[in-house]
Amino acid sequence: MSLSDLFKKKEKWSSDKCGQFLAHQFSKRIIENYNDGKLLYLHLSSCTSDKSTLLQEWIIFEMFLMVNGVSAFFKGSSDSFQILDYFHSYCHENFKQVGVFSEDFDFSDLLKSRYTSYSKALKETKQPGGLHWVSKKVLSNLNCNDKDIAEIMAISLYYTKVSIAYKKLIADLMKSIKIVD
Repeated sequence: MSLSDLFKKKEKWSSDKCGQFLAHQFSKRIIENYNDGKLLYLHLSSCTSDKSTLLQEWIIFEMFLMVNGVSAFFKGSSDSFQILDYFHSYCHENFKQVGVFSEDFDFSDLLKSRYTSYSKALKETKQPGGLHWVSKKVLSNLNCNDKDIAEIMAISLYYTKVSIAYKKLIADLMKSIKIVD
């Protein structure tokens, strides 16, 4: 850290603005990767669900990764909960605008259901470990073969890579902003 960095004043953001920024970055990445055919689930050979359902499930899985990143950074503070509320709201709106979720889609119930099942799987203590079990859960929700070790490994590696990227995004953002509500 340089001396000038010590005196650099952080920009003040509301939880709303932070949640909106994270939702924008998240949605933009998902949509670009989908359009470019780069989303991992598009390359899982055993998936049998239609593309629309796969995309919805994948978005929820990726949101879970972002939520874990925000939660790890803020460690249960009220800022974390507020940012995540805004993040979820803006993501839902962003994906409704591009037709991924319909107006009557029960977004909050799916989020709650998937987050609960992914969290339980991640906390699983039996071998080979939580990441294996959450990967199987993701594959099951995508209607893929959850016994295919290659696909389990692909999800596990993706989980790790994207989790690190989201945590870095949040840490880098928080170097330049301060949440004030």
